[in-house]
Amino acid sequence: MAESPRVVLWQSLTGPGTDWCELSQIGDSWRLAGTVQTVAGAVPAAIDYEVDVDVEWRTRRVMVEATIGSAASIELGFRVNERGQWYPERYPDAAASWVHPAELTGLADIDLAFTPATNILPIRRLQPAIGETVAVTAAWLRFPELIVEPLPQTYHRLDDRRYHYESGGGEFTAELLVDDWGLVVHYEGLFERVAASG
Repeated sequence: MAESPRVVLWQSLTGPGTDWCELSQIGDSWRLAGTVQTVAGAVPAAIDYEVDVDVEWRTRRVMVEATIGSAASIELGFRVNERGQWYPERYPDAAASWVHPAELTGLADIDLAFTPATNILPIRRLQPAIGETVAVTAAWLRFPELIVEPLPQTYHRLDDRRYHYESGGGEFTAELLVDDWGLVVHYEGLFERVAASG
């Protein structure tokens, strides 16, 4: 029996911005779908995203649509096959070099820089024990550059719900508090959950 969807709302701690996200089960798979409203260079921006993962929480499909100001929307998308090969489905012609798929081969996780939603993916996939550290390399989608690149990350589980997160070889660190689902409640310095249901 599928779990009821979990819906959360995050607020940015670095400036104006909110993120509405729904985690839903589709058969044996899961989907994260959300809408971010933020500011990019003093210009209003909106980002819609969908991430589909398989039963083992490995990324299988990513779709992002970003609108900055009055400019036309930019759509980016991938599919990931069973061999871990990433295939761009949509990307703007003017930014054809935004991703090099061969660099992403074998990566199991997408990391969308504009939302804390995707931190759930390695947490649920690897389920580290308390005191254990796990290392992953994620496909990191930066915003507003909309460039995708590999990003080494570690998650050290401090207790039932807290993790010490590092990326870029320690260039960035933060403490994450998550709920029973693995969704972020507090992301040190970046995001705070303000509401949840389900």
